[in-house]
Amino acid sequence: MEWQDEPWLERVQECLKELWKEIKTTRRCEATANEALIDAIRCNDVASNARVELQEEVNRTRRVAERICQVYHRKASLAAIDKCKLMYLVYCLIGVIAFLVAAIMFKN
Repeated sequence: MEWQDEPWLERVQECLKELWKEIKTTRRCEATANEALIDAIRCNDVASNARVELQEEVNRTRRVAERICQVYHRKASLAAIDKCKLMYLVYCLIGVIAFLVAAIMFKN
């Protein structure tokens, strides 16, 4: 059996070679795309973890700020109470002095 059209066999071989080259190139591109996808997924995970850590840090900072504000509020309240007590003491002393002055004046 002989091939009647010899160039046909060569053309098929050339086409298969070209197809093989295209498949190899496609596989390389696919591998590169898969690596890029894996890198993107890792970056996404890193960003998600960073966001969670940042939210935790914000919550810790908020709790610390609330505690500090509570402490200063307590100190301010105590200072206001101390001021009220001091003013009460001053008014009592003024009353005692006024009473003593009045007692001395009416005694004479």
